[in-house]
Amino acid sequence: MTTILKLLPLLLLLGASPPRAQQFVLFDVTFAFTKEEADNSKPSPSHWYAKGDRINAERPKDWTAPVDFRNGTVHVRIEVLEKPEGG
Repeated sequence: MTTILKLLPLLLLLGASPPRAQQFVLFDVTFAFTKEEADNSKPSPSHWYAKGDRINAERPKDWTAPVDFRNGTVHVRIEVLEKPEGG
């Protein structure tokens, strides 16, 4: 019985699920990006900017507290559905 009591904290620790980092989706959109848009986008040409209702309204208002997202990691997934032939 005393062996089980000694091992109980270890068993509880091993059985606990690993901590998960908090995360959120900033935007998830499908868009067409034309040559004209690439040449004329502001403030930097060839950039696409997610603005307005394309950005998640449920995103954190404070990116530093209670979770410091500012010093976190960003994962970006881009899927090109269609593109012109190269040349």
